[in-house]
Amino acid sequence: MLEHVDLLIVTPIAEYLWLICNFTNAHFAGD
Repeated sequence: MLEHVDLLIVTPIAEYLWLICNFTNAHFAGD
C-alpha cells in the first residue's frame, strides 16, 4: 500500500520535473 502511495506522489513530480527540464532546454537552445 505504501509503495502504491509513493508511486502516486513520485510519478507526477517526475513528470513535472521532466517538463521543466524540456522547457528549459528548449528555452536555452535559442529557438
